[in-house]
Amino acid sequence: MDPASLSVSPLADVAVSVVHGAADAISPVAVAQDLRQRLPAAHVVMVPDGSHMLPNTHPEPVRDDLVRLVRRTGDSCRQSAS
Repeated sequence: MDPASLSVSPLADVAVSVVHGAADAISPVAVAQDLRQRLPAAHVVMVPDGSHMLPNTHPEPVRDDLVRLVRRTGDSCRQSAS
């Protein structure tokens, strides 16, 4: 897969979190690195021994980053809904 083929422009105005397994044989680390470059505001977490199914194999870093994302964006989401 060519990381440059991903369209990221719709993500430019939203909070983005990328949790990527460094040992992922399906989506190489280059995908996360490319997203980091094209979405500088994105929060990127690399799981050193993580593979492609992080929610199953490494639920803690996925959970922790989701909690961080909700805490970071929660107030702005509530204000937008008002």
